[in-house]
Amino acid sequence: FLEHNIFELWFNLPSISAVKALQIAKSEGIEIFDINSGNINQILPLLEVSEDVKNEIINAVNQGFEVKISQKEIQFYDWKGVGYIIRNPETKAGAYKISGGILGGFVIMVPPVYCNFLKVFNVNIKRAYFLQGHPETYDVESDAEIDWITNLYCGRMASKLGYFTFVIQLRNKEGFLDVIQDTFAKILQFMGHGVNNYAVQVNDQWISPLTAFEVAPREWITKLDIENVEPKAKLKFVYLGTCHSADNDYEIGLALGAEAEISWAGKWALIMIDDHAWKFWATASLNIFPVGVIYTMLFPSYSASRFRGNPWLFLGEESE
Repeated sequence: FLEHNIFELWFNLPSISAVKALQIAKSEGIEIFDINSGNINQILPLLEVSEDVKNEIINAVNQGFEVKISQKEIQFYDWKGVGYIIRNPETKAGAYKISGGILGGFVIMVPPVYCNFLKVFNVNIKRAYFLQGHPETYDVESDAEIDWITNLYCGRMASKLGYFTFVIQLRNKEGFLDVIQDTFAKILQFMGHGVNNYAVQVNDQWISPLTAFEVAPREWITKLDIENVEPKAKLKFVYLGTCHSADNDYEIGLALGAEAEISWAGKWALIMIDDHAWKFWATASLNIFPVGVIYTMLFPSYSASRFRGNPWLFLGEESE
């Protein structure tokens, strides 16, 4: 239970765990099975789950374990899968798993339709978006995980400042553009892959030099995309946590038009960018320093990152 509940309490985001998935399945009238060596041949054909999960059940039962699982997958926000428990019948020690080979809890991405609902009905004027590129845009899987955890933490800190926060893993270019069309968005952070675009094809055209963000496989965001968006958010603060996001005269940052912005010049180590983001938002959540003071305290060297805009902006205060 705590494997999902901790995420919900700390980050204010819907989360799933093996226990919660089983609870949801039961509440929806889906049958819950306890599978062992005596009934596996009867129950296995009834399961509407992936072949990977079925094979794991077979291997577990062959080793003398029991498996608790729902008859079919559930839909929870935009996550579809199954929760199951593999347990030693004698010691009661077990693995609490959800689809995809994940142990423990998992934060559910907030579906775009939920964000659109808030935009249409003007719910909660102060909104902050913490966006991340699609996992397939990363060369190393662990880098994507680090950025995701960073966004979760930063979103939590922004919520302490009074913002309604969204932490979203992008699936396409439109997801990024939808966010900057939210006229009540005040904060935008993007973590992901950025290039100084001398040899990348954007929108079926070769262009250079130009800074670009890869938000999904072979889907890029450039200043041209942002300049053509209407209506456009009146952003208070932007944090662009990618390599090259400050190159070429802050092209993307300027196009976003934020009152203040932090971005990165050249190619910079991912772990350093994430570390700086954690420290920045931890300090900002205190609401006693303006963004310029926080920046110079935490990152005094201007060679690796750049600050642009109003240094006296307090993130805990609403824009005029």
